Amino acid sequence: MPDLLVIIRGGGAVGDLAYLNDYELAALVAEQPIPVWVGIGHERDKVILDEVAHTSFDTPSKVIAAIMTHLAQLVTQTLQYQAQIKQAAQRQLNTAEQQTTRQLSQIQSQTIGQLTALQKDSDYAWRSIQQSAQRQVKQAARLTSELRTQIQAAAYQQLTVATSASQNNQKTIMHSAQQQLIQAQRDSEHLRDIVLLHRPSRVLKQGYTMLTDAKDKQILTSGTQLHPEQTVHILLKDGKAKAQIIDVNINK
Repeated sequence: MPDLLVIIRGGGAVGDLAYLNDYELAALVAEQPIPVWVGIGHERDKVILDEVAHTSFDTPSKVIAAIMTHLAQLVTQTLQYQAQIKQAAQRQLNTAEQQTTRQLSQIQSQTIGQLTALQKDSDYAWRSIQQSAQRQVKQAARLTSELRTQIQAAAYQQLTVATSASQNNQKTIMHSAQQQLIQAQRDSEHLRDIVLLHRPSRVLKQGYTMLTDAKDKQILTSGTQLHPEQTVHILLKDGKAKAQIIDVNINK
């Protein structure tokens, strides 16, 4: 399951973006179970996908920057989880050591109390109790040492597993980030090539002409932009001609 769906497109004429104002496409984006990020055209461009997407960006470049920021946050969060796991394991180890120390202290206190109570008995009984107490102390110390060793081994094993899992997760995130960044760079280069193929100078060299207003500020692509006696410029591959509109017929 991917974490994110990204839709980007380079800028262009308003008509070139018309196909993105499609109801079925907008409904498909709105029904996605994962966030959809959209970066289409220039800052002034606006399509229906910008309204239904999880997050809308002005340009494709801003989408790429947001992805890099998102991945960096994931790496930082992973490192924080790793630190929290280490702290939790250390707390468990400290708690186990404290419990072991208290148990040893309780056993020693109980043994000393028993020796004190039996001190009034015969020397033989005293020696027997003393020997028994010593054996109990040694056994308790041995058991305590073994328990401490087992607890320490378990704690270190948990810490090792947690560290390994955190490192593997970090490597996976870094690899995924690098792959996504490479793919984003390839997509950006592809969009740049498409834009360059459709630049006006290339279109003119292929034998087409372009119509602009008298001040060369607006490209005229529709009959609704023309009117009789209007002065226009005709751009050719090797020059420019000035013309005047005599009549306009608009196909219905």
